[in-house]
Amino acid sequence: MESVSAAAQEQSAAAEEIASASEALSQLAHSLQNAVGEFKV
Repeated sequence: MESVSAAAQEQSAAAEEIASASEALSQLAHSLQNAVGEFKV
């Protein structure tokens, strides 16, 4: 049973990592959009 718990914990940590990376990418995309917007006439 411990291995199931450990696997679930690992999966949860991986999901948190993905969510964090996704948020970072979203912020980068937003910054890029703003930067590109400055060049538009």
